Amino acid sequence: MQIEIYGDLFFCINFIMDFIMFWSCGQILKKNIRLKRIFLGVLFTTFLYCIVIFYFAVFNNWISFLILLIGILFVFRPSNFFEAAKIMFFVNLIGFVLGGMATSLFYFFDMKKIFLGIENFSFKILFGSSLIFFVIIKLFAEYIKKAIITKEVCHELNILLGKKKINLLALVDTGNCLFDKLTGLPIIIVELGKIKNIFSHEIFMAIKNKNLEALCLCQKIKFSFVPFKSVGNQNGLLICFRPDQIKILGKKKINIVGALIGICDFKISSDYCGLINPELIK
Repeated sequence: MQIEIYGDLFFCINFIMDFIMFWSCGQILKKNIRLKRIFLGVLFTTFLYCIVIFYFAVFNNWISFLILLIGILFVFRPSNFFEAAKIMFFVNLIGFVLGGMATSLFYFFDMKKIFLGIENFSFKILFGSSLIFFVIIKLFAEYIKKAIITKEVCHELNILLGKKKINLLALVDTGNCLFDKLTGLPIIIVELGKIKNIFSHEIFMAIKNKNLEALCLCQKIKFSFVPFKSVGNQNGLLICFRPDQIKILGKKKINIVGALIGICDFKISSDYCGLINPELIK
């Protein structure tokens, strides 16, 4: 049986599918990618598909994989092999979901000929499945992103000071490169509101009001003050203390021998309330 493939139909369907796959992947992984860049990358990969099929008349899974990889490298610009593999996984996963959704709609509307170069292909079905998928991503992208972040780079942090213990969720942040220059110890950033119960009322108020003199006179807790620079803050001073024990609970429990807790007086995120220095989980 001979299969006819229409060039304009093939181009439109591949362009729409790849655009949705790349855009959805960017939404889920929270990649800040401009639509113009996605458009150009998808346009380029679609042209490659058409050239391979209509000019060379050769197409297989390896060629499809290579063209998709070229598109991912152009659009997402992954920094390493593992990031590229992660993006490739999600792009293919989204493609399977979207393809399955479109196929279900085809059968639901009793369309017997499903595209592999289809006659009487309905763009209404493609548009409908794309619209449904768009709504699903918009509604659940934040939830999916939270699940991915929580599973891969968030850990439960256990802080012990005297007889008081605090448990909280912290993110392994590659942007946290803070070290105490005097001791050389890495610093974990934690929201003040999440650890206030570990301090007495007097010490808590001294931290909140940035009363450095009172903190220096405190004998029960070793406080230190680390200067830092950040966007919009060129002369910041981070109040830190050294707890009796720090544990990072993930796939394996990590007991931190030497580290400081840096206290911030603002909310870090609605998903986690601490930033772990990546040096602590190597």
